[in-house]
Amino acid sequence: ITATAPASSALAQPATSAPSDPASSAVPVARPASEAASGSNGKDVVLDNPPAASPPRSDPVVRPAQLAAARPGRTEFFSTPVHSAATAAALAELGLDLLRQQSAESGDAQRNSVVSPLSLAAAMGMLHAGAHGDTAREFGQLVGTASSGNRFYAARLPWLLDQFEPAGVALPFSVANRVWIDRSVAPAVPAAYGALVQQRFNANAALVGFSKPEDARLTINNWVAQRTGKRIVDLMPVGSVMPTTRVVVTNAIHFKSPWARKFDPAATKPMPFKVSGGPPKPVPTMVDERAVLAAVVDNITVYEVPFAGDTFTLMIGLPPVGHSLDALEGDLAGLDIASWSSQLKVKTCQLELPRFALAPTSRSLKSSLRALGVSAAFSDAADFTAMLGKGARGVQLDDVFQSATVTIDESGGEAAAATGAVVTAKSFSLAQPARCAVDRPFVFAIMHKPSGAPLFVGKVADPSQP
Repeated sequence: ITATAPASSALAQPATSAPSDPASSAVPVARPASEAASGSNGKDVVLDNPPAASPPRSDPVVRPAQLAAARPGRTEFFSTPVHSAATAAALAELGLDLLRQQSAESGDAQRNSVVSPLSLAAAMGMLHAGAHGDTAREFGQLVGTASSGNRFYAARLPWLLDQFEPAGVALPFSVANRVWIDRSVAPAVPAAYGALVQQRFNANAALVGFSKPEDARLTINNWVAQRTGKRIVDLMPVGSVMPTTRVVVTNAIHFKSPWARKFDPAATKPMPFKVSGGPPKPVPTMVDERAVLAAVVDNITVYEVPFAGDTFTLMIGLPPVGHSLDALEGDLAGLDIASWSSQLKVKTCQLELPRFALAPTSRSLKSSLRALGVSAAFSDAADFTAMLGKGARGVQLDDVFQSATVTIDESGGEAAAATGAVVTAKSFSLAQPARCAVDRPFVFAIMHKPSGAPLFVGKVADPSQP
């Protein structure tokens, strides 16, 4: 997410170039002893000029029990199954909204696509923490009503992010957040904002010189690449960062895991896949007789395939035969995806799952966000005073970029996504098994099973296409 200021703005002061090492400009902040003993907490938390003590919290943030000693004074809120389901449904709805907007803008719903609602929500949450008035309200309405959106960013999303750093458990999923601040406006940034994004999102801050925008852009992209296993290497496209840029907010997530039970590559073979508007097309399909979780829910055939550890799963939803991917995308609601898992039952069948790999492409989400109700942030009415203090005059959201990728093959799955927002001064049985055939266009989600939250949401119209 990038915000910029007009060239005539008083904020447009000379700034030095961005460093080649994205970590070199960040100033470490003292950490709790428990975190210091374990080294990195996986979220790359550093803050510039942290306050001597964090201000009193007005919003509760839920933390896992094992973090309670390191973060005293926390109260467990929003951690019931009902609240987890609400959080999962809000994220799933955001993911579907993005897919629908992409279809509407391109005029073609019959194409492969993947987005990360979690990555976008984290970036929006860091903006929300720095916004006031209509700007904050519209960010909240992306994930619910204005009031429920406030609770989502202040407590429910931070609680969910904490589930990805359980003590003593290595998960195949990582999250990193960073706020990139131009040196010219850094003195104006309120200490309360730095404390809030650290508290909620474990976000660190780094000083850069946007007066040399290409150096800054490459620095940000290098940071993203490092935190996505080199899967997202060009999040911020050429021209996305300008000399008038004041802040860039970034989130990067990476998932990589083997299956709980791998597929035998020798069993993979071409099988027909019903593409839209043409005859079935042979695509490489993984085949294995195994027990899967399956059900038909509201005429949608749903399969769930677990990754190792059973904490993350691949969820597949196929429309009824003869129904289009476009219709499925339009009819689905976030609550549908969030509720699928609870309705599945074990079924032994011959699972036929096509391999697919969706290549990363950085896309602007500006028009999609505008269509979803975020308008004040992109206008002269933007209010980012909680983020930039007196330096917020004339500053607005310039653009939001996201790039996501996913690969599903015999060994398992890998997915990555990154979001950048630019703020600118004006940015089994012996009998013949039943078939569980994924043989027509489908939607999918990589899910965090304990919370039901979707990390990635996508659709596959043709598995043979990137």
